[in-house]
Amino acid sequence: MKKHRVVVACLCVLVVFLLQLSLLTVWHRTLGQAALHSAVWTGFMALWWFVPEGMRRRKERKLAAEGQFLAYIRYPQARPGSLESIWDQGILTPGLGSFQFQPALYDTLEPSGGARTFTVVEVSRELRELKRRDSAHIRVRDCLATTVTTDLEVIDLAAGAATLQKIIDQLAPPQQPVAF
Repeated sequence: MKKHRVVVACLCVLVVFLLQLSLLTVWHRTLGQAALHSAVWTGFMALWWFVPEGMRRRKERKLAAEGQFLAYIRYPQARPGSLESIWDQGILTPGLGSFQFQPALYDTLEPSGGARTFTVVEVSRELRELKRRDSAHIRVRDCLATTVTTDLEVIDLAAGAATLQKIIDQLAPPQQPVAF
């Protein structure tokens, strides 16, 4: 069902409409009033779901066209209470053995501060799910994380599942076995 979010959302909208319609007719509204009331409120609910989803998709397409990704980083070895539990949203531009991270604010991805380039020493291919408490600052659904060792520090990198796999493949492509 994760691949068919729009279908699932449309079915949910239809179920909510029918539920509202049936409840309003049971509560002694005329069928016309119940249909109008249900249509208006279901329409608001659908807009509340579909508009942010469309904005997210457009943003992802725009970044992908430029070879960039929406990602989150944090510094797990930082002093407790500072940056060890806070995810920083930004635009990640991967390269072979390094990546540039530009912190960005809001849904518009307005740049915040200077970009930083990380030289990658090792990328863990083990993807882990983020717990609810661990992903408090992340607005991406189905987000996974991995650990990246850089020349200066260890960082956690998080993104959507498909996006994170693309980032890992670009940072450290799978090595071919050497035949002798």
